[in-house]
Amino acid sequence: MKKIFPLIFALISAFAVNQIQARNLWAFLSYSTFNSPEGPYVETYLSVAANSVKFIKNDNGKFQATVNILMTFKLENEIKAFKKYELFSAEIEDTLNTNFQFIDQQRFVLPNGTYDFEIQLADKNKSAIFKHRTHQIICKSSHPDNFDKKRFRPGSLHL
Repeated sequence: MKKIFPLIFALISAFAVNQIQARNLWAFLSYSTFNSPEGPYVETYLSVAANSVKFIKNDNGKFQATVNILMTFKLENEIKAFKKYELFSAEIEDTLNTNFQFIDQQRFVLPNGTYDFEIQLADKNKSAIFKHRTHQIICKSSHPDNFDKKRFRPGSLHL
C-alpha cells in the first residue's frame, strides 16, 4: 500500500499539471513583409489552438471561443500602426473535440524601418491576459544590394 500511494499521487499530480497547461492560451504568430505599388506592408498570420481557450454557448445554441487581440507596431517609441479586434473560433456542436486551430491574417502598411512589435492576447471567456513583446526588424528594400542580411530575422513566434 505504501508503494501504491506515491504512484497514485504522482499520477494525480501529472494529470493536474496537464489540465492547468491545457487551459493556457497557446498561439503561433508568423509574419511576412512585402513591397507593393502602394508601399511596403507586413502581413501577420496568427494560429490559436482551440483546446487552449474556453468555449461558451452562443445565441445560435453552439459553442464558440473568442480571443481579444491587440497588435502594435512602434518606431522609435511612436505607435505607427495598431489593430484591436476579436478573433472568433468556428461554432461547434460540443466541446469534446477542440483539437483544431483557428487562424487570422492581418495586413499593416508600414514604411521601411526597425519596429518594436507587441501583441496582446486574451481569452475573452477567461480573466487572464497573455502579453508578448518582441523586437522585430521589418526589413524591406526595393533594391537587393540594400538588403542587410545581418539585421534580418525570420518572422515567427510561438506565443
